[in-house]
Amino acid sequence: PRNLFKGEVCLASCNLAVDRHRDLASHRQMLAIMDMIDGTNAIADIADRLDIEQGTVARFVDELAAAGLVSLDGPVRETTHGVSRLAAAAL
Repeated sequence: PRNLFKGEVCLASCNLAVDRHRDLASHRQMLAIMDMIDGTNAIADIADRLDIEQGTVARFVDELAAAGLVSLDGPVRETTHGVSRLAAAAL
């Protein structure tokens, strides 16, 4: 995936925010995933590097894509694990 935004994204305006006071781990995961979306990392690479389930990364990237914040072009790494619905469609 490749980001289509500059700077920090207000996820609340896209209805994607997680309250950091209620679920700090998920909030941090979302920020870490967004930091790695730069057009050079496949979803599987992001999951591996952050030690997050690939399905979790794929679902969040799908939500970001649906909100118009990322495009799904970029590197694709073959995997037998859950591939994002939109990423699979882009193949």
